[in-house]
Amino acid sequence: MKLKFLVIFTIWISLPKSKAFIRQPRDDDPICKEICNIIWEEVPRAFDYTPPVKDRYWSRFQSDILPGCIVYPVDAVDVASILKILTANSCMFAVRAGGTSPWAGASTITGGTSIDLERLIKLEVAATNDPPAVVVGAGNRWADVYRTLDSLNLSVAGTRNGSPGVSGSVLGGGISFFSQHRGWSCDDILLFEIVLANGTITEVTHSSEPDLYWALRGGGNNFGIVTQMTIATFERPLSYYSFNQWNWAARRSIFQALEKDTENMPDGISMIATTIAWHPYSRQFVISERYIADAETTYTSTVYRDSKPEQQSGYWKSTLAMAEKMDRMNPDGYFNLFGSMTVHNDAGVFVKIADVFRKTMSNATTADDIEIYTVFNPLTGPAISKMQKRGGNALGISPEDGPLVERSKDAAKEHGRYHRFIFQNHAFEEEDVFGSYGRENLRRLRQIRQKVDPEGVFQILQPGYFKLGFEPNSVDEDSGTSQCNKGIEEILVKSEL
Repeated sequence: MKLKFLVIFTIWISLPKSKAFIRQPRDDDPICKEICNIIWEEVPRAFDYTPPVKDRYWSRFQSDILPGCIVYPVDAVDVASILKILTANSCMFAVRAGGTSPWAGASTITGGTSIDLERLIKLEVAATNDPPAVVVGAGNRWADVYRTLDSLNLSVAGTRNGSPGVSGSVLGGGISFFSQHRGWSCDDILLFEIVLANGTITEVTHSSEPDLYWALRGGGNNFGIVTQMTIATFERPLSYYSFNQWNWAARRSIFQALEKDTENMPDGISMIATTIAWHPYSRQFVISERYIADAETTYTSTVYRDSKPEQQSGYWKSTLAMAEKMDRMNPDGYFNLFGSMTVHNDAGVFVKIADVFRKTMSNATTADDIEIYTVFNPLTGPAISKMQKRGGNALGISPEDGPLVERSKDAAKEHGRYHRFIFQNHAFEEEDVFGSYGRENLRRLRQIRQKVDPEGVFQILQPGYFKLGFEPNSVDEDSGTSQCNKGIEEILVKSEL
């Protein structure tokens, strides 16, 4: 067994219970046991498909879950038809695009209907735009998009791995190789095609539906099933990709340089990502950095570290090649987990986090074939400013917050450098993602959700992934009692494997 951890700082919060506007499904419901046959009669082509023989999910925690049936819609019309059948009978379902969320039930469901979007693979470059936009079906992965655009010397602000599905990463925010200049993945979406809870197929833009457009940029799967997106492209020839690795003793100088670069990212640098890791093969803790630059001369003249790296390499790479290289670090089929924290930019806090990481993870280093690492992702002032375009996104990060760097809580709180934001795409199952967006953004997201999904279909029938919940003052009409569950917060700073 191979177990991977990216982060192990976990927050447990019990969210308010949802108000049941629709009939609550039961495990022994005879209709839901037959729902697959009903869908087959109404949408037969959704079953006329044999998927490739491969792991459907990135993490085995998900792939071990068995749904009642899997349906493969071909277009938004199929999705709408399937959704209408499920909601009319109050039957549980899950939606899968890329399937890279790690925990059981994120995009899977035991015994229910799994709606797999992998046949929604439209991928067209709209040459009428300048620069062109690309129309991307929700069944595509970022590798598919990069492969199409690389030949045109174009790219998009997709994720840094090629394997994640396009729609899930966008709905969670999406960190990119190019976030320094473009913002996050969600910030370059020009149009969403979405199937709402009532089965309506709607096109959402900043001008046509500004509230829903805002909510879809970070609001997760709470508003409908996204079936297609139109994404802004930009000119991008090859990038200079560099990797450096140091021994553990160099961590202080590396983090001092990271603080400096996060505060003022050198011109021509698109990305810096710093990783602390346990390597099971070399049996040691190491620290490494990856850089994306516009040119080799830009990289060598602007990136400087006091400590000489033990390993160093640099290559010219396409966006697809960079993403595939990242994929090799995170292969499918293992028991993968991750979590996320955000802290203000402070080298002293980074060092403290690294030392806590090593002390805590030393307990796991006796296990065979285990990889443990934490990645520090700078969120710079320019990146945050790009998030404000087209009305901004739902993440709750303002220019006044920057610069920020992801990861760890206890050490950050000790130094007064903790920031509330939790990155949805990298969050652990029990983290309060939407609470971390801020009270006003959470309230606005719930109001928009109430407008487009008043019966709570995507809260009740699709339980997987992060849910907005209902307003704490909602009252159960049957019992007359408040459904607000104040919850218990528990911070776990070590993992028992």
